[in-house]
Amino acid sequence: MSFTEEALGLLTKGARAAIPFFRAAVEAAPGATSEDIIGAVRELGASVRRTDALAIIRQLKGNLLQRPAFTSVPLNLLPSARSLGRALTRTSQNYSFIVRITGIHPETDERIRRNVTVTSNKILSKQQVLDIAEGFVGAEGASAGLEEAQMQVTEGLISQGFNP
Repeated sequence: MSFTEEALGLLTKGARAAIPFFRAAVEAAPGATSEDIIGAVRELGASVRRTDALAIIRQLKGNLLQRPAFTSVPLNLLPSARSLGRALTRTSQNYSFIVRITGIHPETDERIRRNVTVTSNKILSKQQVLDIAEGFVGAEGASAGLEEAQMQVTEGLISQGFNP
């Protein structure tokens, strides 16, 4: 099932707000049942109808199946549209790439993990995405100044309503 703008509009405000929690739960335990995931998200305080939750989980698990194809694309080659998943929501640009940045906070020596999103109207190679994401480590913000920063492109997504 693929979300369309109309279907996304039918989700409650709470369900749309809970999408990041569902994403984290599906990524943490890809083999978990839908009931386990819904229970975990509800424990966090989210109030989501079961039908909405199941639709979100189906979409996320479908995107999770696309990841192996995307991760096998070499750094300097452009990925095919088939190796990219569909974004859950409408994005400002046609393509979104999620980059995981890990590093050590210079003051607390705490290991930090952040996800940043790089968006573009044209498809980018993983190397181009990493070059853009490198600016997030050097700029101000949550990922700024991390020592021993490592970056990994974890997911590529196509915007809803865009057909390459």
